[in-house]
Amino acid sequence: MVNYWLWVSKDGGMDDNDEVGSSQRWNGCDHDTEIGDYALIYRISPYKHIKYLVEITKDSFLNTSKLPDEEYYCEFKIVSNFENELELKDMKEEEELADWYPLKNKFHKKMFPVAEDYWKILEGMIKSKNQPPKDVS
Repeated sequence: MVNYWLWVSKDGGMDDNDEVGSSQRWNGCDHDTEIGDYALIYRISPYKHIKYLVEITKDSFLNTSKLPDEEYYCEFKIVSNFENELELKDMKEEEELADWYPLKNKFHKKMFPVAEDYWKILEGMIKSKNQPPKDVS
């Protein structure tokens, strides 16, 4: 079963030049993150938007250098680097996201699980902002 996540990037964790297909490591995965899961990356300051869709390429693993704290890493590849980001103001205006915990919590954690119904709402909003131009011939 595929799981969906929202990861929160702070202080330059992901920049505008990260390319589709590039592989990276994420610090702060849930211990249940698995190969084939997907995550959206929300960038806090100064952006306040969802910029990336990533696919997990390696199951989460414990960062043993942080013991006794439990901190998990996972590896991912960038699937999409959205030209038109999904901005915080757009999410706040979407009635179907009014009770969505990450939004109500102002994204004050490293990651959040995302239920499939909310994932579909976010996916639809992102697609509507990033439609290819129509052929006007």
